[in-house]
Amino acid sequence: MGKPLISIIIPVYNGSDYLKEAIDSALAQTYRNCEVIVINDGSCDNGRTEEIAFSYGDRIRYFSKANGGVAQALNYGIKEMKGSYFSWLSHDDVLYPEKVEKEFAELERTGAALVFCSYHLFGNGGRRSLVRLSDHFSKNRLEQGVFPVLNGLIQFGGVLFSKEIFNRYGVFNEELRTTQDFEFLFRVLKREKSCYLDEPLYGIRYHKGQGSRTIKSVLKDADEMFMMFLNDISDKEREMAYGSVYNYYYRMYLNILPQTHLVRSLEQCRKKLKSFKEKGYAKKGCAEQRSTQARRCMESYLEKGKRIYIYGCGNYGRRLKRDLELRGFLVEGFIDGNSQMWGACIDGSFCIPLKKLIFNKHQILIIVAALVADEIVRELSRYETLEFITKKVIDEAGMDFPPEAEVVLKEN
Repeated sequence: MGKPLISIIIPVYNGSDYLKEAIDSALAQTYRNCEVIVINDGSCDNGRTEEIAFSYGDRIRYFSKANGGVAQALNYGIKEMKGSYFSWLSHDDVLYPEKVEKEFAELERTGAALVFCSYHLFGNGGRRSLVRLSDHFSKNRLEQGVFPVLNGLIQFGGVLFSKEIFNRYGVFNEELRTTQDFEFLFRVLKREKSCYLDEPLYGIRYHKGQGSRTIKSVLKDADEMFMMFLNDISDKEREMAYGSVYNYYYRMYLNILPQTHLVRSLEQCRKKLKSFKEKGYAKKGCAEQRSTQARRCMESYLEKGKRIYIYGCGNYGRRLKRDLELRGFLVEGFIDGNSQMWGACIDGSFCIPLKKLIFNKHQILIIVAALVADEIVRELSRYETLEFITKKVIDEAGMDFPPEAEVVLKEN
């Protein structure tokens, strides 16, 4: 029997700048039994998007509809797809040639319902930065229920699954303009097994015109998404993700905290932590013991009184800083490769360039906490005088909350 047909669906709105590259990457798959479906979601660019799509003739299937958002365009494509498997490609991203072939083979090998992978970020001048998810968490953690969704690790361009999933769980929520992918994955992975392929198989392009930067509802959608993470999940699923119900809310608190616009979900988290404190839950069970395990891990690195700096002052770094502070460790400052951040005071600590620490006489421990950890590790490895670990080391040492987490209740 021949291999099943796989549908690659490309929703597009005013995509003339990047659409051709996306279509070319879909047509270049080494897995030969693919169909490419382009859904024009009401582009208003004087026909430029449609002109690009028409130039491919019958090599693709093209549909045009009134503007209704990404979820609506995807659902339109799902109704039209002839394939047994589904892959979503944003019009400004690219698939690498072996993406479909390798992911389909992984689904067959593991029997999982869904496969996802690592990816590259495309920057200015064609620069590619690797985001290897295994730099942050073990394969077991990455494949543990909704865990990768809660931590924003799955990018939908790197996903492949059977069309049967839509029959079981429904299609994309058309009321959501910017978080339809997270909601769908959250819905599915509460019930289905996923598998992670430790290889970058597609590229994401960040640019000024992408929807996550231009759609007005993005901040509201993000707050609603975290409210979903907090409420639409059972205690058993919370325990699966983070070991205990209390720890689930503590970790959600850390994820939400750096994003100051998430007002409702942050308040919900604090209320839940407060209720646990009032019940005395934070001091019970093995959580305190595992917190002590994490503390011992850190103390093994700090036994000679090293000063802590976090490389990366984005959300990853800010979460880690708060976590360490609640565990009783002082973070001296941030390091970042972005010169625009140097001198900025972030959550009470200043950001400096790495060169200020290279010849520092004090003993320093640098903790890498950034999405693109691979590049930073290579940079730090060039200096024999610098000692560093990754955030993954701390996470693997003990995933549970520190008893001191009740400090969050005293914040303004």
